[in-house]
Amino acid sequence: GARTVTNPFAVQEIADAFAKCKVSMPVFVKNPVIPDIALWIGAIERLRRAGITQIVAVHRGFYMNDSIYRNSPQWQVPIEFKRRMPDVKLLCDPSHIAGDSALVETIIRQASKLGFDGLMVEVHNDPQQALSDKQQQITPLQLKRILGRVRFGYNDDNTERLSVFRAQIDELDRSLIDIIVRRMRLSDEIGEYKRDNDIAVFQPARYEELLDNIAVYAMQKNLNPDFAKQLVELIHQESINRQL
Repeated sequence: GARTVTNPFAVQEIADAFAKCKVSMPVFVKNPVIPDIALWIGAIERLRRAGITQIVAVHRGFYMNDSIYRNSPQWQVPIEFKRRMPDVKLLCDPSHIAGDSALVETIIRQASKLGFDGLMVEVHNDPQQALSDKQQQITPLQLKRILGRVRFGYNDDNTERLSVFRAQIDELDRSLIDIIVRRMRLSDEIGEYKRDNDIAVFQPARYEELLDNIAVYAMQKNLNPDFAKQLVELIHQESINRQL
């Protein structure tokens, strides 16, 4: 499970137990609760050293309190996992990612374009009677209908690779938004300080210094400095609007 994988000592205990019983069986290893590929791969390597050869990785997302899902998919993590361990089958667990039966199909559709080897879906004849996680379970009929609508695993090599790139772009864009949100929160604190101390909201000298520094930094990173300045100008203007 995700919490067990987060603890290397617990994983080692399980690996040792498997080594002692000498029973050949498939072992499914979920990603840790935090987006740490090294932990995930480390758990699989521990099991392999114990002699377990039938290992399947399961992506179930990561807890992020600002996500609409129970666990944010953070697609760049399973993509990178697959790049590093192409020989390990990788399943997607849309139920734990979604946390809501109404969102399960959305996650399945996204996963279908990212080269996963299959799904691990929570299914129950009567989800409301399930002993746990009833809100994220679907019925067998719902699963049948979803799979009938989604062409899972259907992609030629070029389209699949493009889907991987797009998923990475989507994650980076969300990261950009997260950083901007953090910046705006800090700007709000600065605004309060300015109001409390009768300091003007707009500081021309500081603004010119900011633009100059950003242009230099952008050039160092081989990024168009004019584009970088325009981006910062937009962010700065929104900061000013929030401080007024």
